[in-house]
Amino acid sequence: MKISQILTEDFIKLSLDKSDKDDILAELVDVIYKQDKIKDKDVFLKAVIEREKLGTTGIGKHIAIPHGKNKAVKEIAIVFGRSVEGIDFEALDEKPVNLIFLLAAPVNIGGVYLKTLVGLSSILRCDEYMEKLLKAKTKKAIIDFIKEVE
Repeated sequence: MKISQILTEDFIKLSLDKSDKDDILAELVDVIYKQDKIKDKDVFLKAVIEREKLGTTGIGKHIAIPHGKNKAVKEIAIVFGRSVEGIDFEALDEKPVNLIFLLAAPVNIGGVYLKTLVGLSSILRCDEYMEKLLKAKTKKAIIDFIKEVE
């Protein structure tokens, strides 16, 4: 499954409102909840925060990919949030995170979950791609770019 089949304009926040890691995660989970992809946002948020305690999903190069499989998730979803200022996400390279892709998946999703994580990681490996996502002016520009590179 391609990222562009999951990530739509309704799941993009060009400017995140919060500055704390847990508050950012709550903000992103709320986007998924409002799009009716999860049954209980509190249950899913708790699962994502617990996953973060196991090890940061701040992969470096100003990117984080928090994720979770949980019974509260109805169907796979990705929400993209951007922070121009940067957020302390306890990233592996200790740099602030500007681009966050939160992946939510139901428990029974199988290999699609891992393939989606790999797909996101491969798109975000290139510094040039990260810059384009950081500078995109519209949600449509982000979607068009992802379609182009995947």
